[in-house]
Amino acid sequence: MADVRKLVWPVLRLVLLGMFLGSGSPMFGQIRQTEPGRENLLTAPAPKKALPPTVSFQPQKYLALDKPGRMKRIRFFVGNEITFRLKGDPVTYHDVIAAVDDSSFTIFGTKVPLREVDRIVVRNQGWFLNQGAALLPLAGGIYFLADNLNPVLSGDGGFAIHRGSVVVGAGLVGAGLILRIFQVRQHKMNKRKQLRVLETF
Repeated sequence: MADVRKLVWPVLRLVLLGMFLGSGSPMFGQIRQTEPGRENLLTAPAPKKALPPTVSFQPQKYLALDKPGRMKRIRFFVGNEITFRLKGDPVTYHDVIAAVDDSSFTIFGTKVPLREVDRIVVRNQGWFLNQGAALLPLAGGIYFLADNLNPVLSGDGGFAIHRGSVVVGAGLVGAGLILRIFQVRQHKMNKRKQLRVLETF
């Protein structure tokens, strides 16, 4: 009986081991098996990220009036107004700049070479200067009329010109005219004042 047990136990162990391996093989196979399409996703290269759109800025040509003083440079871009005179021409031209090339600018559909420009006329943009030039003459006229017409309107007398009203009114008008002189500056082209073409970056 003992001999039979000795023979049965090895056989039983082999059977159990075979059953275990036989039933375990599909499990191991299932663990190793990937989902449909999973292998392609893992091995396929990652999609490239879309790059943000690039914005390219083209250099823009503009006119630069270099001059001495507190404001060293006055710029005129395409679309700005410009007032100037040409050499040997008494006419003052004023128009919007349509284009700027390497050595000229275009107005009225005509190219104007920089070498032909005699002077640039620039209007001062100071608030006090512009307001004074416009309002002081008007204030002088109103003061003169009010001071001399007041006796007529109030019935105290006829129309009479008073010396004081003339002095004050004339002073206000004169101050406004003087401010108008400084309201416009003419820059004649020479070694110290030059008109050039530059580019923005």
